[in-house]
Amino acid sequence: MRKGVKVVTSNIAVILIFLLILPLAIYLRKVKQVNFEAELTQAVEARGGTVLSISNKLFRNGPWWVRGKGRLILKVIYRDAEGQLCQLWGRTGTFFGNELNWEYNDGEYDE
Repeated sequence: MRKGVKVVTSNIAVILIFLLILPLAIYLRKVKQVNFEAELTQAVEARGGTVLSISNKLFRNGPWWVRGKGRLILKVIYRDAEGQLCQLWGRTGTFFGNELNWEYNDGEYDE
């Protein structure tokens, strides 16, 4: 009987740890995304543009071949200073910091 109690308490401990760590991981990921969105917005505004939309691409790699573990890829549609629609792809977590890939596609964008 004692052995069964030990197994149940260890399972409860694992479940409690999981329930504490999972929300923390989700929260940290969201903070990373919000900070990166702010960085992308500043980069666009520094060029005189206006951000129209920012979207998180969970299953797309954008212009990169490989996503990488824990990296976040965001796509920004913006209007530049001349009024043209453009897109910017951003990827977090490279060795040298975040990567930005500026593209001018004449208004044709894949979703």
